[in-house]
Amino acid sequence: MAVAILFVVIYVRRQLKLPAPILNFKIFHSKKYALATIIASLNFAMVMAAMYILPQMLQSGLQFSVSEAGLILLPAGVVNAFVALMAGRLYDSFGAKGLVQIGAILALIGILLLLRVQAGTSLWYIIGVDIILMAGSGFCSHPPKVMAWAIWVIRIQTMAVPL
Repeated sequence: MAVAILFVVIYVRRQLKLPAPILNFKIFHSKKYALATIIASLNFAMVMAAMYILPQMLQSGLQFSVSEAGLILLPAGVVNAFVALMAGRLYDSFGAKGLVQIGAILALIGILLLLRVQAGTSLWYIIGVDIILMAGSGFCSHPPKVMAWAIWVIRIQTMAVPL
């Protein structure tokens, strides 16, 4: 791990010194871009963790089949898609800040409620908590990505740096 981190640091330093870098890390000087990237990355990590742990718990811990576990988690996926679509439309009117705050609060509530899941927990509780988590993820997913992309485009235009 330490070797990988060392090579990433070397790579980033080298890219910052090149006149035409492969990856332009100077964009991270924009605090809004860096924050939007961190939020999107944390949201992605949270969703991936939930998408791995919940099916494993349902199959190994609660003895559901693979197809049953998929059907149990399906409502949260549908809610996530709907909320992400809605968040994309609301972004045009309200911007990213409020949507991300709502999403972060929902996701935090969902994660805290997931910590209470045990072997005897009701299936409806698991479904409800997963829906809350995925609804929060939908609000945290697209607004920061759109904001980061907009900052990137503006920054590239003002810096006159080639893509």
